[in-house]
Parts: sequence; C-alpha cells; structure tokens
Amino acid sequence: MKSTRWFVAVMSVVMALYLPSCQQAPQNPPGLTDADKQQISAHREALVKAVREGNASAFAAQFTEDAIYLQEEGEMVRGRVAIEKNFQSWAGGQSVDYSVEPVEVSGLDGLAYEVGTFTIKWTPPGTTEKVTITGKHIWILRKQADGSWKDTADISNLNQPPPWTQQHESAPSGSKKKKVD
Repeated sequence: MKSTRWFVAVMSVVMALYLPSCQQAPQNPPGLTDADKQQISAHREALVKAVREGNASAFAAQFTEDAIYLQEEGEMVRGRVAIEKNFQSWAGGQSVDYSVEPVEVSGLDGLAYEVGTFTIKWTPPGTTEKVTITGKHIWILRKQADGSWKDTADISNLNQPPPWTQQHESAPSGSKKKKVD
C-alpha cells in the first residue's frame, strides 16, 4: 500500500511537469514584416506627394484597379479610373498642402490597414479662399505581387463640416450630399 501511494505521488508530479509541455502553444499569426512596414510607409509618402502636387494619375496609381473610395461628403467612387477623375475634380490640378499622420498600422496575410489623421489646406475650385480641413481615415491596403502595397478601400471623415457648405453656395464637384427621400 505504501509503495502504491509513493508510485501515485511520483507519477502525479511527473504528469504535472510533463503534461503542460505536451500542450501546443497558441500560434500567433505573423503580422507585418519590417519590409511590409517600409512599403506601406512608401505608399503613404507617394500618396501624400501626389496630393501635394495635384497629380491625379499619381494619386490614382496608389489604388488597386478595383479600389473603393468612400469620400467625405460625396458618393462612393469605384475603380482606379473613377478615383483619378474624382481627384481631378476636387484638386483641379493645383498643389494642395496635405499631411497624413498614421495612428495605427497593422495587417496579416497580404492585407493591412492604416488608421490615421489628415490635414488639407487648399483653395477649392470655384472659390478664392484657402480652407483648412482636418479629418481621419482608414485605408485598407492589399499587398501587390511586387511587394508594394496599394489602397483597396479608403474611407475619410471630416472632423467638422466642410467650410464651403457654410461659406460658399456651391461645393466642389463630387462633394455635394445626395438627397435621400
């Protein structure tokens, strides 16, 4: 009886030490690599440069062919060609003072997102006054075959009503709200 208790005690200790090592540790999926983060940063810089230069084709090149752009105060825009036309309508080929500050960037398996803030200072087409607009964005990015990243879905929201709705009779093209009955 004494040897049975001893055996059970020893086996209990062995099992207590051994069993945890048999459990598979939870696998944390790999996130973005350093190279991915560098490419996403390069994407952001190219997009900001395109806006600052008023370059619609360079702006649109930062989007996938099938991208969706959910703009502030406007209609949903689908596809790179439509995004280029939309950009041209509000930037009008002029340079724009534009800055972006990423708040959070994360991703997994060829998809990433960026949450950030932006500031735009420019003179809207059809106006003479320079306006400042601040807001926030969420970019959903898709990794491309060459390792670069492009926007596949983009949504921006303003922190305040657009100045032209308060100061000007006509808003820039593409920025009027659609009436819903």
